[in-house]
Parts: sequence; structure tokens; C-alpha cells
Amino acid sequence: MQSFVGGSGAPKELPSFYNISAEELLPQAEADKIDVMLKELKVSCQLVNFCWYCNVYVTTIFCCMHISLFMLSS
Repeated sequence: MQSFVGGSGAPKELPSFYNISAEELLPQAEADKIDVMLKELKVSCQLVNFCWYCNVYVTTIFCCMHISLFMLSS
């Protein structure tokens, strides 16, 4: 993002990809490697989100149990 922002904060013109020739494209093998890496990154991010939600759920249950035990002992 910083490469498209000038010193004044005004955005520069984005490059046009409509006139790319076949020689400028990645070989299919390289494109496939990048595609696999992006898919693995997406799965990894989803796993991190799942683990975060599990932690929140477990913490919530722990707090509820703690409050329940406190109320019973009072």
C-alpha cells in the first residue's frame, strides 16, 4: 500500500494490467505454487480464528462456573 501513496498522502495512479503481454506473465507452474500458498494461508487464518473462538468459549464457561460456585458458597 505504501508504494501507491505519495509523500503528501495522495494516492498515485494504480498500474494498468490490461496491456500485459504473455512474456510478462508468470509460468503456469509458478502461478500454481502461488495459488497453493494462498490457499494454505487462507486455511491457516481460518484455523487461527477457530482457535480464538474456542478460547473465548472456554473462558466464558470458566467464568460462568466460577460465578456459579461463588453464588452457591455465599
